Amino acid sequence: MTGTGTMGKTGRDWLEVGALTAPWGLKGEIKIRLDADFTYVKNIRRVYLGPDRRPYSLTGFFRRGRFYTVKLDGVDTVDAAEEFRGRAVGVPRAEAPPLPSGAFYVADVLGLRAVTTDGRELGTVADVIVTGANDVYVVHGPLGELLIPAIRDVVVEIAPDAGLVRVEPMAGLLPESGVGSRKSEESHE
Repeated sequence: MTGTGTMGKTGRDWLEVGALTAPWGLKGEIKIRLDADFTYVKNIRRVYLGPDRRPYSLTGFFRRGRFYTVKLDGVDTVDAAEEFRGRAVGVPRAEAPPLPSGAFYVADVLGLRAVTTDGRELGTVADVIVTGANDVYVVHGPLGELLIPAIRDVVVEIAPDAGLVRVEPMAGLLPESGVGSRKSEESHE
């Protein structure tokens, strides 16, 4: 229920997969900075590039040690691959592989209102940081910026249709109010 674990931040109809960064090798492969789990996107066979969202068939999606490359149909040289440097890579939501139960697109979590299980307002999910172990929701609100680990014990409900993320705060997650706290008293000495 708590992981977004898949695709990026483009919006309701389009999902961002990543961005092409540089040619790799001599046969037209291009490095890609992934904003999605490789295990999820490795089976995508068509991507849409750049602001005009031009479609390209993928003939390969490869893990190369600590980075990834893609091979676009018809791009067979370093010079041809260079033309794609910096282009955003996306897919229409309708063509995206289905998500596992309890997983959500990052685009569906961004903008949700975060509240505690007892109704305390935390703010709005402004960003999602993918850490590898678990996602972290960056929430901006009345308590400042909060980093909420997207783990089952903390994020107990994600309800995009209701516009809500419900959080069960663990010890140390939320800042102290400062009223009558030892930390507040020490700061005034």
